[in-house]
Amino acid sequence: MPSIWYHGASVGDVAALSPLVKAFNRERPDLQSCVSALTRDGVKRAKQIYGSIARRAPFFCGHAFRTSDVKLLILEYLELWPNAILAARSRKIPIVVVDGHITQKSLRFRTVLKFLAQRVDLFCAQSEQDAAHAEALGFPKAVVTGNGKFDLENKTLPLPQELTSGLGPFDCVLGSLHPDEEANLFSALPDFLKAHRMLCAPRYLSRVPRLLALAQKKHLSVALRSELSKNGEPARVRDASLVILDTIGELAAAYALAPAAIIGGSFGRREGQNMIEAARQGCFLIHGPRTQNIALEVAAFQHRQKVDCIKDALDCVSGAKRCDHSPKIAELQGATKRNLTQIRPCLPDR
Repeated sequence: MPSIWYHGASVGDVAALSPLVKAFNRERPDLQSCVSALTRDGVKRAKQIYGSIARRAPFFCGHAFRTSDVKLLILEYLELWPNAILAARSRKIPIVVVDGHITQKSLRFRTVLKFLAQRVDLFCAQSEQDAAHAEALGFPKAVVTGNGKFDLENKTLPLPQELTSGLGPFDCVLGSLHPDEEANLFSALPDFLKAHRMLCAPRYLSRVPRLLALAQKKHLSVALRSELSKNGEPARVRDASLVILDTIGELAAAYALAPAAIIGGSFGRREGQNMIEAARQGCFLIHGPRTQNIALEVAAFQHRQKVDCIKDALDCVSGAKRCDHSPKIAELQGATKRNLTQIRPCLPDR
């Protein structure tokens, strides 16, 4: 059966594709969907969302595209997957980028990006600046359609009973902590945890042993979220001042456990992670000075605080109250509908 192949790098990317996947499943039932991810965590999250149509990105894309009879390749953000682009181009498969975002940092790789950009049919940009960067790199067509992450359901996500009863409330959730932010966090945590509780979600699950070691070295009261599932005894986890979220796919809902969210990646080289999940759960948003990747989100949300370092972020947690970001999220929705309009001409007739 002919198919549309969707690809994202990791956890957030494959989730961001879901409104578009659902829309095309409704509109074109004659085309099946395939969703791939590059990272191990991304594949796990894709399987949670999409089930059997999710897979790890294949190395031999030509064979995969041929056996799946791919009619369109959709890439999320700026995931210009060379093997896929070259394989798709050789088979005359149209290639589209959605939620396209090109930072100044990305432009440092101009030579490689230009080579790939010229082989992409359509670049659906998040902003006018992204579209301008895309045109400068040589994408044949760049249009502004917005960010599909705003089209994820605009309501608080149901929190599993296991998390509500097992973890209890927190003063803040630190989402997507990056390795280059860990040292600064743990130097400030001992004082913070004397009077507060934190749920900390590392960007990479492979960092969990390292975070445990740092916490134990500082003699912090620490537990893993997975301990709830293993022994069913929530007392130790509920009593811990620091809980490490060592699961995939729960962070978006877990933001509901605290009135404040600290946005990981904004204090290090990453330049910020997704703010929309925390905003959807009504958190007061606290971020660092490095937000190039989430500039649109920073500009959109009013109930937020910019600080210079993680210690200052922790200082902002006291007194933080829940906020209603839903009007702004609703205002910025519609990317999926605009993407559909732009992508339809790339698809074969029924």
